[in-house]
Amino acid sequence: YVAGVVESEGGHYAQYEYFKAQAVLARTWVLKNWDKHSKEGYNVRDDVSSQAYFSKAYLQYSDNILQAVLDTKDTILVDANGEAIFGAFHANSGGETVNSEDCWSGKMDYLRGVNDSFSLKMEKAYWTKEVDKAAFINYFASKLGQSASNEDFRKAVLNFQQNTRKNYFTYNGKSLKLTLVRSQFKLRSTFFSVSDEGANVKLSGRGFGHGVGMSQEGAMYMAEVGFCYREILQHYFRDTRFGVVK
Repeated sequence: YVAGVVESEGGHYAQYEYFKAQAVLARTWVLKNWDKHSKEGYNVRDDVSSQAYFSKAYLQYSDNILQAVLDTKDTILVDANGEAIFGAFHANSGGETVNSEDCWSGKMDYLRGVNDSFSLKMEKAYWTKEVDKAAFINYFASKLGQSASNEDFRKAVLNFQQNTRKNYFTYNGKSLKLTLVRSQFKLRSTFFSVSDEGANVKLSGRGFGHGVGMSQEGAMYMAEVGFCYREILQHYFRDTRFGVVK
């Protein structure tokens, strides 16, 4: 199962230390979430709501992936209490990961935002998307109780910038969580800035995914420049240590 997850989630990028990091994280995640779907009669799903699992590892780098799983056998990441962590990961952080409570409801001490320049070297670091301007402004207006024709409000939306990650768009003391904007407009991430393009707005973004935990592309680049899997994982998961499955 662990090898299948590694191949399904990132098996196209032949960096052995990345394979080991992903193997430890996949093993940790499934142990932490073993009972996630027990009421439905199974443990975890095979899609990204759990961890992607398309099949047993069999593609181009499957031998290396299987060896990485064996080389990290029984190794997991644990918190200060010795419990398996919630091993979250995403495609690319865009240069900054996110605190767990800024994306989800709960705070986890080991899921803190970190600077992640490694991710900026990779394919999914930057993106753009154009969205109908009226629909974009109307959505913000409806969520914040504002008039979409209010000129000051329109300027605030159309000039929204993120040089570093923000969690909310705020106007007149009211806030809209950017995770909602991402979901509404099917964006790669919440890490975007806005520019007026006439009938549309252009969203210039960074990163791909929720941004919590390990950036897979950042981990791949770290492996490429010589970091070992333990250094990779401890970069993304602060105040953790390596444990053994009992």
